[in-house]
Amino acid sequence: DEVDVLKARATAHLFPPLLLASEASETSPTAQAAQLLPVLLAVQQFVARANSLCINLLHQLASLYMAKSRLFAATFKSVHLRRVFDSVGDLLALLISLDELLRRSPIASNLAAYRRMLQTLRPEPEKYGSTNLELSALEARVASVEDELCGGSIFRRCITQRFDVPGMLALATNKEFMAELVEHVKHQAAFLASSIGQPSETTQRTQVASVVSLFCLHHELSAPGRAADSRLAKLVWELGKQAALVPLYGPLLWRPLPFLIENVPIRGRSLKEAQGREIEFVGKLDSDLAKEVGALRLSVGTWLVRFLSDLTNHASKREVLGASATLVINGLLLAH
Repeated sequence: DEVDVLKARATAHLFPPLLLASEASETSPTAQAAQLLPVLLAVQQFVARANSLCINLLHQLASLYMAKSRLFAATFKSVHLRRVFDSVGDLLALLISLDELLRRSPIASNLAAYRRMLQTLRPEPEKYGSTNLELSALEARVASVEDELCGGSIFRRCITQRFDVPGMLALATNKEFMAELVEHVKHQAAFLASSIGQPSETTQRTQVASVVSLFCLHHELSAPGRAADSRLAKLVWELGKQAALVPLYGPLLWRPLPFLIENVPIRGRSLKEAQGREIEFVGKLDSDLAKEVGALRLSVGTWLVRFLSDLTNHASKREVLGASATLVINGLLLAH
């Protein structure tokens, strides 16, 4: 789907240069900003497209889950479109990743230095092969990039944009749609909670950002400015405690609990509690590292011996195929 296309584009063309921009550089801030400006303009266009796609997906879902619709009563009342809700969550998770990448780099200060440099060209633009009109246009573009990308609010702007269509579609008052959104968050949170930390875990930890972002979207639609639904908030908070650090892209790690504190007012939760859980989580990772590496080394060695075993003379080919398939699956699980 289109979300997968955007995800592939972001991971191939946008995330790598943004991650590289967070590394120390010997070039001047203005030179760094000039080099990265084409990428930032592409990110700006990407965010605009993502926001538009989010509106489109939610409009389609809200139109299907509408009590007055004959199609809903006949079909969608008993159907859970999990793949579509997952796509919305994945799209929002991409915006979270962009926020994190931009927040952890000196891009904002570099762009500010670049704009100050443009001001010094004003007295004699012809000397630099430009005009005042061109400089004004460039400065406006740079200012718009700063405003839209460098405040850590890419995700926030998306979930707070206007979703309703006056006289036609209202998401917050569509009880069927909102109930389906809650049901999906509960289902995915329970699934991830039962999968993370288990031997069969593969990519489930990376899906936490999707569930958390959908929870934030639900709160923004249903009760902006008020405390979140306590039962749903508890479920998502417990999931965040279970995966206090979430890999987003490469070495980039995301902290779901402080993110929840920042975006959703949750009764009885504080930033201090979130930070305490993170310290506890990292401490446990550190203390268990040697034991887990030893266990993994033993498992990989055992798997390798079995995988390289010669079974060509085994009497039952059916058993050989079954055992080989199991070994391949176990190998994939060990690789993760």
